[in-house]
Amino acid sequence: REKKGIREIKTIINLSKFFLPESNISKIDLDKGNKNLTLLDIGCGDKYIYFGCKYFGIKYDGIDYSDCDIETEKVNQKSNSYDVVTCMALLEHLRDPSNLLNESFRLLKQNGILILSTPNWNLCMKTFYDDPTHVHPYTSKSLFKLLNFTDFKSIKVIPNLRMKSKFSYTGFASFLRASKLRPFTNDPKYYFLPSFLKGKSTGLFGIAIKK
Repeated sequence: REKKGIREIKTIINLSKFFLPESNISKIDLDKGNKNLTLLDIGCGDKYIYFGCKYFGIKYDGIDYSDCDIETEKVNQKSNSYDVVTCMALLEHLRDPSNLLNESFRLLKQNGILILSTPNWNLCMKTFYDDPTHVHPYTSKSLFKLLNFTDFKSIKVIPNLRMKSKFSYTGFASFLRASKLRPFTNDPKYYFLPSFLKGKSTGLFGIAIKK
């Protein structure tokens, strides 16, 4: 689990450098402590991202449904407090995401980033409702339009891949490539396979910055 948390933070750092170079976290020093950087994990679950934050010296806060109803309630944190807000596998569980997005914007510092993940309906429509807590599917287009309703800037919707090159997230048929041309997961049992065949994803990342 610790390894997974580290990979998550490295992915956030890479995506920031690729697409949001003016963001606070894109300037992170991987070899030094980064205690001035702060991350809020909304819908934190088992808080696996905490281990990545601890590894890189980032201050971590996590909230879950027992702490706050993110569809209706205000998060009990000060405005302009965080460099990163993450919402991993949360959006599809909300009937109305407007409060989540507004609160995320309020809580972020200037040049702070929002990163969220959700299944790509176009690639998982047959299994999406196998999880009875899923209530709202998104495509790459609908997620982009949703984020454009907010005050966030430099919005990007890309494949939900971990620690890949910039090319993997961009270009022609990037979502299809992530789901079909990477036929294997990152399961350790596939250690002998080249990395370009691993990391199969049918999900979306949405990233944006507060300016």
